[in-house]
Amino acid sequence: MWLKIIGTKVVPSLSQVIEQVGEQVKAQVEAQVEAQVEAQVELTKTQRRILVECLNGPTSKKEIARKMGHSGVSGSLKKAITFLLDKKLINYTIPDKPQSSKQRYVITEKGRKVLEVGQNGK
Repeated sequence: MWLKIIGTKVVPSLSQVIEQVGEQVKAQVEAQVEAQVEAQVELTKTQRRILVECLNGPTSKKEIARKMGHSGVSGSLKKAITFLLDKKLINYTIPDKPQSSKQRYVITEKGRKVLEVGQNGK
């Protein structure tokens, strides 16, 4: 029996309460595990530098390259940015126009957490 009537109140049975609590605990554990797995993203030195540069606000590929001491945007920088976009660690400022000359990149909350975990872990 799922519900019991006690006086004028309808009270859930013990098995119903256990089921509800179990579902809540399962959801919380799954969310925590997912966050921990996401935080364990392995970053190269270049990827980490890009995230750090994006902490200062919207940044273009050229600005990132210049701040990293490069004369131009290299293929490895483009690959690093693509990786960070794929992992949702940075976002476009103009998502509808990824090839726009005005395109900039901003760090996401997930990116901030990955940086924070990486700094605490090293």
